[in-house]
Amino acid sequence: MIDGILLRRAESEDAWAMGVIETACWRVGYAGVLPQPVLEGLDESIRAKRWQRILRRAGSEAWVAQNLEGRILGFTALGLPSEEWEDEPDAQDEHRVRSLFVAPPYWRLGLGSKLLKWAEEQTVVLGGQHILARVPRDAAWVRTFYERAGYTDIGGSAGRLAGHSAAFATYEKLLEPTGSDASTVSDS
Repeated sequence: MIDGILLRRAESEDAWAMGVIETACWRVGYAGVLPQPVLEGLDESIRAKRWQRILRRAGSEAWVAQNLEGRILGFTALGLPSEEWEDEPDAQDEHRVRSLFVAPPYWRLGLGSKLLKWAEEQTVVLGGQHILARVPRDAAWVRTFYERAGYTDIGGSAGRLAGHSAAFATYEKLLEPTGSDASTVSDS
């Protein structure tokens, strides 16, 4: 477990770190799922520009996890349209984990679970009774992460991942109102 983590709303100044983390996660996490030349061709600056555009939108629900030194270690975003999932049947569902990335050196330390818990609590605050996550079916470790967090595979669909055809699994978790708000997550 990592101590001293602050969750805060992402700002446009965070876009570069978010792009770097997302790219690193794709390169490590999708090795063997996507062709190596695709992974090697990923560009942090393109991802960072995409995050700048997203973060400037009104109503953006993206949050970063940073350590006591101010270094961003991971982030999550809810209900944001994504060009990777344009063909997704329910692409406008607001109660969806659109992105959840933790820098690879910090994997398996509980930070991803903390970000997911925040996403669930924020979904309840926004009036949601369930939350969805769409993940590549070939990424077994991602599916296992959601299953361990209590999500159920409710079906699949075909789509595109980094320009390649891919099969996806959609996971759902039913949520109960907790009476808490998102600010309580940063206190734990």
